[in-house]
Amino acid sequence: KAKTGTGKTLAFLVPSIEVLIQERAKVALANRARPGSCPPARILVLSPTRELAQQIVKEATALCAFHNIGCVLLVGGTNMNSEANRLKRACEGHSDIIVA
Repeated sequence: KAKTGTGKTLAFLVPSIEVLIQERAKVALANRARPGSCPPARILVLSPTRELAQQIVKEATALCAFHNIGCVLLVGGTNMNSEANRLKRACEGHSDIIVA
């Protein structure tokens, strides 16, 4: 087992976010009529626990703070309507990363 704080979360987030940033740049260049437009929710992270999902969203949000990349957390056991609305907004392009 790897110890806490060894960078396991960053090990998969950094390459994923790097690819996302590169794809967004390509879309912006290819589609000058709608600069800044990008496909909805490009990264899906599945977590085995709610606590880990919360940690992943916290780290992803910090990594994406200066790149205009949105993250959303979806977990069970909460208000179903609010979770459905979050998922709908993510699929409409308001979030690039979904952590569930």
